[in-house]
Amino acid sequence: MGDLFDHTPREVVSKVVLEEKLYQTWYHGRVVLIGDACHKMLPNSGRGAVNAMLDAVVLTNALFEKVALLASLENVQEAFKEYYEERYPHAVAEIERSKRMARVVAGQTWFDTLVRKVFFTLLPKRFQDNSYAAMLTYRPQLSFLPLVPERGSVPALPQRKTSRTHRRSFDVQVF
Repeated sequence: MGDLFDHTPREVVSKVVLEEKLYQTWYHGRVVLIGDACHKMLPNSGRGAVNAMLDAVVLTNALFEKVALLASLENVQEAFKEYYEERYPHAVAEIERSKRMARVVAGQTWFDTLVRKVFFTLLPKRFQDNSYAAMLTYRPQLSFLPLVPERGSVPALPQRKTSRTHRRSFDVQVF
C-alpha cells in the first residue's frame, strides 16, 4: 500500500477522519435526522447504510401512523418521538458493535491481534453466527405494505403492530 500512496498525486489524496458519534437530539420542531446525521458509525461493521435504511422505515411507519390522517405539528412531533424511542436503543447497540468490530479488524495491540485470530479462525461457526444474530433479528418493515414472509435461519423480532398495520404477508418472487 505504501507504494500506491507514494505514487498517487497529492492533489487527489483525501483524508477522512473516521469517528463515531451518537447524538442525544434527533429531532426538533419539524426537522428530524436519520442515519449518520444522528448516529455515525465506523465503517468496519458495514452497518451505517443499513441503519440509515432502518431509520427511514421506522420514521415512515411513525409518520404514516401519526400524521397520515391528521397532519399537525403535534402529530409530527409525536411521530418523531416514536421514531427516536424505537431506534435510539438499536443505534446504541450498533455503535457498540461497530467499536468492537473495528477493534477486531484493525486493532494494533497484541491482544487485538489475538482476538482477531481467534474470532476469524478458531471460533466455531455457531459462535460467530450467534454474534451476528443480534443485529440480524431487528428488521422492521413498512407497516402499510403487506409484510414480507419470514425466511432465513435467523428469525426476526416481531413487527411492531400499529392501528394501521397491513397484517397480510405476500410471497416475494426472487428472480
